[in-house]
Amino acid sequence: MKHHRTGPRALTLVIGLIGFGFARGGVACSRASDQELLEGKACLTNADCVQGYVCSPSQQLCVLAASLGASGGADASGGGTATGGSPTAATGGASVGGTSAMLTGGATSGGNLATGGATTGSGGGITAGGSGGVSATGGSASGGVSNTGGASTGGASTGGASTGGASTGGSGGAPNVCAPTCATGRACVAGKCASGWITMSAPPALFVARSKAAYATMGGKLFIWGGKDQAGTHLRSGAIYDPQTDEWTLTSVATNTPSARVLASAAWTGSRVIVWGGRLDSGADDYKNGASYDPVNDTWTTISEANDARAGAMVFASGNYVFFGGGWDKDGKELDKGERYQWVNNSWQSTSNDVLARREHAGWVADGASLYVVGGRLDSGNVQGDARVYSLTTNLWSSLQALPGARYGAFVTHQGSELWMWGGRDDSQAITSGYLLTGSTWSPKTTLGQPSERWAPQRRSGWAFVLADGRSAVIAGHSYAGVNRLDGGIYDPLNNAWSAVAAWPSTLAHDWGVGAWVNGQFVLWGGTSAGTATAVGERWAP
Repeated sequence: MKHHRTGPRALTLVIGLIGFGFARGGVACSRASDQELLEGKACLTNADCVQGYVCSPSQQLCVLAASLGASGGADASGGGTATGGSPTAATGGASVGGTSAMLTGGATSGGNLATGGATTGSGGGITAGGSGGVSATGGSASGGVSNTGGASTGGASTGGASTGGASTGGSGGAPNVCAPTCATGRACVAGKCASGWITMSAPPALFVARSKAAYATMGGKLFIWGGKDQAGTHLRSGAIYDPQTDEWTLTSVATNTPSARVLASAAWTGSRVIVWGGRLDSGADDYKNGASYDPVNDTWTTISEANDARAGAMVFASGNYVFFGGGWDKDGKELDKGERYQWVNNSWQSTSNDVLARREHAGWVADGASLYVVGGRLDSGNVQGDARVYSLTTNLWSSLQALPGARYGAFVTHQGSELWMWGGRDDSQAITSGYLLTGSTWSPKTTLGQPSERWAPQRRSGWAFVLADGRSAVIAGHSYAGVNRLDGGIYDPLNNAWSAVAAWPSTLAHDWGVGAWVNGQFVLWGGTSAGTATAVGERWAP
């Protein structure tokens, strides 16, 4: 594990456009890059893959043709370097009794960029569910060696921190390699990276345990900033975590860094992180200012003030715009409306129409240049059953078909043209039904095998995101009685079936923590458990 020093340093990233959106079989939370959609796609034959990808027989996933390696000792070059990424030569793992095929190039640092902004918000959804996950590809994954042949065991190959298992068989035996290379801490067994939960490395000592931080997924890495520590001291420090290498990097604290606060919102534009809003936990003040962070140069630049202050806002970015909506004022009162920030010319514009009114705990998810909002609870206490969509391009809201029943704190995902939601609660019970919106029809989906009842309180707990194979994952949340859930479930829309996600190993609640889908793993860090702030984190892979 490396703890990098604070201050200017090079941070290799793949810079691209952030935008939410999914196609069937893509990752979600936020829209993944085209490369991630292609290389993570499930397949049976090469015909299922496109644009230079082939079907890996051992993984049944589309991978770059060069990354499979050649049996009989041919070198395979290029482990998929992305624009702006710095290839790492992958050596390692001697193969015994035969000629090994060596894969060079490794995976790139920085990776492909995916949608942005760590989302915050109430019910689930990519960017939803208390904090919302965001998907991204990339990260720095070095290594990956293909072991072929030999009359006996082909030797274990180690690349990146993934162990590639042994390859057996006669001369020119089948390669045993995980492509892309497994993240640090995940073994490569029989051509597949190990799934389940693993513990994250500890952050640098200067990055203390905290809750109510702002966060955003950026270029396959996770940006975390602000919040408050165990003593209640508000923070203005930040760090970047790379789930591929399990490494942390501190961000600078300078004159233009935003002042210390909780419940700020962050979004990745493709070249910088916009950190905005928030409040003091005491209720003494809230903020309509912020700054943009440049990860390449580790510098902050102050941005213009918005028209209104808000904390815990819904946030997503696409193209030249970042949207901040809803949330709370300094006293915890629900807010309506929203504002669109154009970061290219540093200007703000209020939404042209507003149909949400003052509500909290709405289920929401961002996709491409649109934000979908379902249900919620008005400041009057009335539980809502409406569904709305906001266009970042036109700056207008419109209505969708109303929900089958009113609820708030639902888990929500979106891919293609379909909107899926599950769970939530009303004022008398937790709701365990799930529905899929196709066109103008909400169709009920199976509850057989689903996780225990739960809802996603805004910015506090509960995340939903779409896996590479098109399934939707639900993790954490609260029971109706307020008990923290530590497990989850995966819903398969093609087979209308559920499977379980086990509880994470620490059993810490991670209330008001960070949760995001990053580079094929769900990262869960920080927050509080039984009122105590923690710096412990864990990450899950399907």
